[in-house]
Amino acid sequence: TIRATRQRLFAQMQELGFASVASQANFVWNPHPAIAVEPLYRKLKDSGVLVRYMNYPDWEDGLRISVGTDEQVDACIALLRAAM
Repeated sequence: TIRATRQRLFAQMQELGFASVASQANFVWNPHPAIAVEPLYRKLKDSGVLVRYMNYPDWEDGLRISVGTDEQVDACIALLRAAM
């Protein structure tokens, strides 16, 4: 179930234009090549969705989204769609 949810999260983030990185971990790394990611993080946080905004030297900034339940992933994606 977790693997299927992670794959669905990955695919939906790519549909939103993120340059998501395929993962075997419990999260998906999501930089975006054309949109500032930090404001999206703030909107998610303000809505009660706990994701991590990360910005490392020599790497693009991005959202680190942990794989949750299907309902949690759906809520996160819906909020991202509305914010973009």
